[in-house]
Parts: sequence; structure tokens; C-alpha cells
Amino acid sequence: MLRLFLPQICVHCGAHCDDSDAQQIPLAKYLCPICLRQFSLFQAPQQDDLIPKSSLFGELPYEVSIHSSFAFQSGGIIQSLIHHFKYAEMPRLAGILGSECAQRIGPIRGQYDLLVPVPLHRTRYSERGYNQSEMLARGIAARTSIPVAKKKHLRRIRQTPSQTGMTLGEREENVRGAFGLSPSAVEVFQGKRVLILDDVMTTGATLASAAITLAGAKPKKIDLLAFAAVTETIS
Repeated sequence: MLRLFLPQICVHCGAHCDDSDAQQIPLAKYLCPICLRQFSLFQAPQQDDLIPKSSLFGELPYEVSIHSSFAFQSGGIIQSLIHHFKYAEMPRLAGILGSECAQRIGPIRGQYDLLVPVPLHRTRYSERGYNQSEMLARGIAARTSIPVAKKKHLRRIRQTPSQTGMTLGEREENVRGAFGLSPSAVEVFQGKRVLILDDVMTTGATLASAAITLAGAKPKKIDLLAFAAVTETIS
């Protein structure tokens, strides 16, 4: 009866959702049939679109592969989904999209030993109540059986302001040295194949900075995954 008075509203266009098939299609609770149909047609970015823009990648002692499931477009459905799971207290939506992410990036089961979400600073975590990248990772883990590393091992030790509107150089300085490792990190990561995950990759600076820090724990391999990637050039 409550659903008659509080219908599900599409997070992108505001139309009513038809969530009668939500058991089979969980996103039907968040996207109307038209937006859901458009979402199903989205293609992952081409590998040529995922060439790192940040010079921080030059500081990595590893050759890393970068993966992404969706291209980020300003004002598009993907941006609306990210905005809602990040700022509108919808962690379950992030988990659902993590499962979608895993389905679209190809076979990663057996290629990695640990998923490592890019951590939030404790102040930001307290404000939000959850880490959206961790929720994405849990959705991926549910589909791939790759475990999610405990958040205490890779930590954000410096609170960084939003990078929206920053130049490439400003983004790099903003996240340089922003992460740290726990005393037990080497024991956890040494010799492991690690996939670091973030919600959006714009220049790759945040993922690169996290990877540089994690490299200190001597993993066997580090690769990077963004739920969505900005493919246009950032100056």
C-alpha cells in the first residue's frame, strides 16, 4: 500500500519506475524503463580512451592496466547514478552498480587476489556514513568472489578537497601523499595481485597516488578499475 503513495522515481529523469521486475533487474528500482533501456546499451570505453593523463603514473614501479565499465558524460545517466549513490545516501545502488561493473569488464575472476577500494578520509567517511568505492567493490566481489581488502590497510591520511574544476597539475598535487599503509599492509598485500577501485577516473591522479602508496607493500601486480571514466582531455 505504501508504494501507492511513494512510487519509485527515476534518479535520472524523474519519471516513475516500473520496479515489478526488480527481483530480476535490481536497477529497475532506480531507473525508469526508458533510462534502463538506454543504460543497457552503454558500451565500456575503448582501451585507447583509458590512456593515463596524470604524470603520477610515471612514478609507479609497475606497468598497470586500467579498466572501466562506463564512459562518464556530464548530465548523463551514469553521472546521475553516481551522484545518487555518492551523495543521496544510496549505498545499495552502489552495490548493484558494482555487480553491473563486474559483468561488463570481462573475466576478472582468478586474475586478482584482492579488491582495494580507494579509501575516504575518516572525516568524509563519518559525514557520508559509507565509502561508495567500497560498496562498488562489494558488488564486484559478490559476482566474482574476489575478496575486498579491509579498509584499515590502505588509508587516506590527508583530507583532500573536491577536485572538480581543478587542472591536471592541481589534481596531482591535491592527492600526492594523500594515502598511507597500515603496519600490517605488507603481510596482507605482499605477492598479491591487487585491483584498486574508484568510482570515477578523470585524470587517474587519485588512482595513481593510491597505487604508488600500495606499491610499498610489494604486491605482485597492481591494476586499476574505475566504475566510470572521463574520456575527454583535462588540461
